[in-house]
Amino acid sequence: MLDAGGIDGFVVVVVPAGEYRSVVTRCIEAGLPIFCEKPAGGPSAELHELAELASAAQAQVVVDYVKRFAPAYRRAHELIHSAEFGAPSLAHFTFVMGQFDGYFEGTRDDLHFCLTDNPVHLIDLARYLVGDLSEMPAVLNVVPGFGVDVSLVA
Repeated sequence: MLDAGGIDGFVVVVVPAGEYRSVVTRCIEAGLPIFCEKPAGGPSAELHELAELASAAQAQVVVDYVKRFAPAYRRAHELIHSAEFGAPSLAHFTFVMGQFDGYFEGTRDDLHFCLTDNPVHLIDLARYLVGDLSEMPAVLNVVPGFGVDVSLVA
């Protein structure tokens, strides 16, 4: 489809993390605007490469981190950044996911996978609510027969 050309609009990329690099690269090279579902890639080095490629090509690439735009989080941001609140010194976030039949097959105990899939929203919200962070300790809790949760401290 990309080779045929004639796309009038933007491309929505929703693929497993390991496939983002090739798909996004082809879309950038085709000069198309791109909307990526998170996490938009694998390791951070890969994401930096894609960002540099997009910048050099002046490509429009947006990654979907929609939770920060929900009214409750926008209000929390407003309150946290108000003069009355003061600078935050500690924040604790927990993302709970129930049982996903087969979803975690082979990755259930992989903290990197579990952070870059759905709980990556925690990382984005932590940065949105308390600012850029140099480090963020995280813990993956696996509860057999129930699911998983990821906790992080910012």
